[in-house]
Amino acid sequence: MRWFHAAAGVIVASGLVLAGVLAASRGQSDSILEKWTDIGGYPWLKASLREANVVVIDRPHMVSEAMQSRTWLSSIGRTRSYRLTTNSLRLRGPEIDAKPPGTKRILAVGESVTHGWGLAYEDTWTVKLQAELRAGGQAVEVINAGVPSAFSETMRGFCLAKAKALEPDLIVWMRRAVGPGGARSLAQGARDCAAATGARIVLVLPPISTFDAHGSTAYVSEAPELQALLPGTQVIELTDTFRAAQQGRGEVLEHRGAKAVVVDQESGKVWLEAPWTDQDLDSSIYALFEAEPTVREALFFDEGHPDAEGATLLAHTLAERLGPAL
Repeated sequence: MRWFHAAAGVIVASGLVLAGVLAASRGQSDSILEKWTDIGGYPWLKASLREANVVVIDRPHMVSEAMQSRTWLSSIGRTRSYRLTTNSLRLRGPEIDAKPPGTKRILAVGESVTHGWGLAYEDTWTVKLQAELRAGGQAVEVINAGVPSAFSETMRGFCLAKAKALEPDLIVWMRRAVGPGGARSLAQGARDCAAATGARIVLVLPPISTFDAHGSTAYVSEAPELQALLPGTQVIELTDTFRAAQQGRGEVLEHRGAKAVVVDQESGKVWLEAPWTDQDLDSSIYALFEAEPTVREALFFDEGHPDAEGATLLAHTLAERLGPAL
């Protein structure tokens, strides 16, 4: 998940993810999304994929890079790939059996961070959350209903049409509230999902990378706004947890006056200074990542998606916050 500001308005990462998947499908990636009439015609994962190959950008990138239709893989050296298997219900992971007696079921509904964009299935936070809760003695299942390109309306459509049949006891509603009216749309979707399923809703705001310039400025007001819209609902903001864990590790983007400064926290080295912008970063920053393979932000592999270590931190944080309530 990444926030963008553009002249035409706000462009959110989930929309760009869809464009990236469609672009990559013309190169090395398989096609993984299609419109699903059951949920209102929104894009969703295809059913019964078997080890589909998905290639993604492995560094912060410009909006134009994500939107290119045929040439982005040849122009970007830093890429990563992952394999995607879906079940007959169009969800990432194995087939889902009837809920065993005495088992609590968590349904994670969200966009690319929930999906595990760029990660092997075993490295996703949903798999790790289930493992940690079970290790702590909880009889629990975690189902991944995360889909690249999912907007609040997409998540709502899925929940109203499909979630009740999965018998969730708890729904993790994970997305950032981006753009004008974004908080109200996200909150309304959560309310409607709770009403449709009878499950308890926990709203989780995925972490913001330091290289997401706009998100780093805007995120502080988001949780309080959503909490006001959803009184009595648990709202979990993950950005500060990730920022604390990043201290002293890897590269970060710092906002110093009118400058955007890329700093190596381990050595104190300043890689470069560029003009600050809360839209696309200065092109010199993207060029730095291409020229220096060791430049990497801890816990993220691009400007919005946790890496495997980040997914472990995310799962551990949720286990601590959700576990006692299950």
